[in-house]
Amino acid sequence: MNKIWLTLTAALLSITLFSQELQFEYQTGIGHFKMTELKTFLKSHTGLLPFDPVLTDDFPRYFFHHPSILVSWNRFEAGLTWTHTSTGARYSLQDYSGEYLLESRLKANGPGLLFNLCLNPKNRIGVLIGNRIGWLATRMTLIETLYLNELKKVDEEFIFRSGDVIWEPGIKVTCPISVFQLHLYSGYSFMLQGKGFHTEQDGEKIPLNFRGEPVHAGWSGLRWGGGVAVSFSRLNHL
Repeated sequence: MNKIWLTLTAALLSITLFSQELQFEYQTGIGHFKMTELKTFLKSHTGLLPFDPVLTDDFPRYFFHHPSILVSWNRFEAGLTWTHTSTGARYSLQDYSGEYLLESRLKANGPGLLFNLCLNPKNRIGVLIGNRIGWLATRMTLIETLYLNELKKVDEEFIFRSGDVIWEPGIKVTCPISVFQLHLYSGYSFMLQGKGFHTEQDGEKIPLNFRGEPVHAGWSGLRWGGGVAVSFSRLNHL
């Protein structure tokens, strides 16, 4: 991770030498997540039980957050960005004899680089196409509990981690207001799969496999939202 940060920082510093403007941008919105392999894994696990728990949450859409530091020159923007998002799944069943719960909670964070190209630099309403590429570290907490006649019979919690490269092309429509720049955003995130989830026991990495194949996070999907940027050079001219 330290090597990734050093590489990204060096890239930003080299770009800054040729920049005309420095700005901070915060973007948020809703992410859609495929999670195909995890859905199959959890469904198969619950299918082995002697009862039929109900799927109540299936990795629903949830917020993403992108704080970024950008530099611009001519028609281009580039900079460092950060990604944070989360989602989860839940199977449950409750009756007079007890309660069963299986939860999968996912959180993902990671640094990246952002590049944008303005298609109409002379217009007040700007249209930019861009690419976000970076590293996404995912932490999954898998919790399984079973109560029978108010006695806890099963209480297990496992932590799995994975690291993957993500690539997100998108389009941004901007509108300047004073020192601020508001924007709407839509993009699609592609996850370039890594080695899959693993847990650690006694210093050894143990992969999470299903039918002999590694299970990956599935953050690929549509992203849409908006945000605001503030220009430091414009603040100095106030």
